[in-house]
Amino acid sequence: MRKLFVLSVAVVFLVVFSGISEAANPQPSMYTLDNIYYYLVEGTEATWGAHSLGPQSGAPGQDITGFTKSLEDIYYYMSDSFSECTAGPDSVLEGVPFFCTQLSGNWGVQTGTMLSSEVFDDMLIDVFIDADGANNTIDTGNTTALFFTDKYKNFDWESPTTDGHGKVLATFGGPTTVKYGMGITTKTKQIRLTKVTKSGSGATKSYILASDKTTILSQADYVGNEATHDIVLDASTIYYILNDAAGGSYQKYGVSSASYPYDETNFEWTTGFGSGEEYSEYVLEIVSIDTGAYAPPTDRIVQTNALTIDTNPIAVQVFATNETGGTVEVTFDFKIGTNDYQTGNALNTKILNSDTGSTITLKLNLNGVDFPNTAEASDYAIMLWY
Repeated sequence: MRKLFVLSVAVVFLVVFSGISEAANPQPSMYTLDNIYYYLVEGTEATWGAHSLGPQSGAPGQDITGFTKSLEDIYYYMSDSFSECTAGPDSVLEGVPFFCTQLSGNWGVQTGTMLSSEVFDDMLIDVFIDADGANNTIDTGNTTALFFTDKYKNFDWESPTTDGHGKVLATFGGPTTVKYGMGITTKTKQIRLTKVTKSGSGATKSYILASDKTTILSQADYVGNEATHDIVLDASTIYYILNDAAGGSYQKYGVSSASYPYDETNFEWTTGFGSGEEYSEYVLEIVSIDTGAYAPPTDRIVQTNALTIDTNPIAVQVFATNETGGTVEVTFDFKIGTNDYQTGNALNTKILNSDTGSTITLKLNLNGVDFPNTAEASDYAIMLWY
């Protein structure tokens, strides 16, 4: 019995010792965290087994190949990388499989749904660096929009210009309660009058009168020698710019020996005026006025020449950098070859086409009537599908 016990102990010892000996030199048959990390980072294919579990060189956190990565390293690499991958099925070509990292129900392997027809086949572009564009595509004869430096607009509202007749005014006659001032005649454009400057007289009120010499169109108080107005004056029309002291007495200013007309940017000084009469020999009360050329918003177009394209496009889309005010929305018309225009199309929207031809003509519609319905455009791009 004792011999049997001793033999049993010996067998157990040998088995245990053998297990300890093998554990001291393990041969793992598995993929390591390093394998996973570098497969994600570099696409390096992993190898099975023969991995040492001994100490590695370097310090934790260093990106040293061979140093065992942690689960934290792997997670943050995946998280940072996936956050930059924003493509969804609708932005990948139809039928193309890809791994989607959108959290809105599309995570994992997905298949693209974007039709190949959404990738245009040709594009025509022009930037409005001058009236006919950088590529000379604008038909200036049929374009009704107004060109300003680098854009077309449906209105004209220039910065005011100060224009004076150049006469030096001084005390003229005795005190009065009557309105005195000057008559002007506008040139061929509507203008916007924004300021009147008087001579230094005792007048306190400024008036703009119609050509009938009695109807007051605008009035303002003087602050110092300046009165602020905001009134549009019609083209080729006579107006009277007069002063008084709101019915009280004031000392008027003036000078004789006038030589009318005095030609200015947007108008002409044509006469002195007071007590309901015109004075061809006097300059009275007014030193200068500020005006700018003005045209209220109205429906206008930017039209291109007939542009050569491949024959028979199946769809057209137009982009234009634009700014609008009020309720305006810039739209476009186009025609293929000599066919009729397809009108009132929304920008950035693909329009199907069945007309045939090898040219395209574009109209940008800068539509809007009266302020604040302004519209302006500074370029266009035509995208074509075949």
